[in-house]
Amino acid sequence: MRSAAIVIQTYARRFIAQRRLSQLKRIAQYENWAANCIQKHWRAYRARQWFTSLRRSVVNFQAHCRGSLLRGRMHQVVEGLAKERTEAEAAKAEEEAAEAEAARQRLQQQQQQLAKKNSVSVSAIRAMPPNVSSDSAYRGNLCF
Repeated sequence: MRSAAIVIQTYARRFIAQRRLSQLKRIAQYENWAANCIQKHWRAYRARQWFTSLRRSVVNFQAHCRGSLLRGRMHQVVEGLAKERTEAEAAKAEEEAAEAEAARQRLQQQQQQLAKKNSVSVSAIRAMPPNVSSDSAYRGNLCF
């Protein structure tokens, strides 16, 4: 009977030890799972932080590149506009000079025609004040 009690106690102790071992394995598995879960979330957080930082840096770099390119283009546009403006001003000045020359020539022709018509020298007509007509000068009536 004693040997039977020892056998029963052995089986009972083995059963209790197996149950305890199973519990410890479950606890270890849970702790391992929890550690893995924490590690997984930490790694995901770090990866998101890295990606966000990389994206921010790339966007900043792109903005600087685009700004630099735009400033270069704007410089070219401004230079082109300034060149066009100076060309337009030069053309306008040339046109005004041509108009002034044409007006001067017309005035000379009118003075010559008046001189021929009235038999007065061109120098006398040029010496007349602007409000004196050639007819009154010819007749000796100077009205100022």
